Amino acid sequence: MNTTDWEEVYPDLDRTLGGALLICSLLGLPGNVLSLFYFLSKKEARDLPTFLYRCICSVDICTGLLPLPVIVSLFSNRQPAWFELYPFCVTWAILFILTQQVSVFLVLILSVSRTHTIVRPFSPISRRVVSLILAGFLMFRIVHEACLNLFHHYFQITYQYTSSAVYCYYYLGHPTWAVFDEIVSFLFIAVVPVVITVSFCVCVAHVLKVNTHDGEDDRKRVTVTMSLFTGVSLLCNAPLFVNYLIYIVCCNIIEYVYPSDIYKNRFMYNYSWPVSEVFFMALNSALNPLVYFLRMERLRTWTIAKFGFIKKLCKF
Repeated sequence: MNTTDWEEVYPDLDRTLGGALLICSLLGLPGNVLSLFYFLSKKEARDLPTFLYRCICSVDICTGLLPLPVIVSLFSNRQPAWFELYPFCVTWAILFILTQQVSVFLVLILSVSRTHTIVRPFSPISRRVVSLILAGFLMFRIVHEACLNLFHHYFQITYQYTSSAVYCYYYLGHPTWAVFDEIVSFLFIAVVPVVITVSFCVCVAHVLKVNTHDGEDDRKRVTVTMSLFTGVSLLCNAPLFVNYLIYIVCCNIIEYVYPSDIYKNRFMYNYSWPVSEVFFMALNSALNPLVYFLRMERLRTWTIAKFGFIKKLCKF
């Protein structure tokens, strides 16, 4: 099979990326399972932050499992492996998209709920309301994916394994509705959540700076924890947002072709998508339990009580 220079991969870099993904999965899965058990065991079952953390841990567990087929492909010279099965290919692609978007949406809700608690402490947001919003978001995305699949069937577009991305995807070409859908999706996934999340974090910081009353240390500590968690999430999603923006501008507006000149760079073509979309997503899921353990004293106490050997490690 003839390939151009920019389609040729770096085998050592493939194995390095596969190893890094494997480490993130091996570290993130136990940490998120442990964190989920802790949040499930909390007495504050109706507490909104606890409910959101449970959802985030559940999503992060899925995030730790989804890269496994990509890891196999990276270690097997980018061969399709499990992705050769079309039902698996479609299921994986849809789960990956939903997991990615639900993760960003949950961080947005967490930021909004904390801001509301700080600004209006005597009128907390109902957990039922948040559950309905989350269910509505999921239904919207499922209906959206169903509509896309109808378009795929009409235009005879199918999900397929893409060696440059090392996972299943569908390339829509450049009909007007496809470009419009990609731009709207980018605004909905990246721009709007980031702007809202950052705005609410700034609002919380300002309120806490102005209201420096006694007895607010606990509230500030919780807010710092949520802000740190939100910051880690935004930083890990930033490479994907930037790469997605480059793709939309260069391939859908300026050159109207893929790969455009910027993606004919050997590294960009072979590694921009797996690194920005898969690796950083897995890294985020692996870092979240670390944030919980470092910032939540009750979780540390619970973990040390359950696993005695962790107490010995903490002494070092």
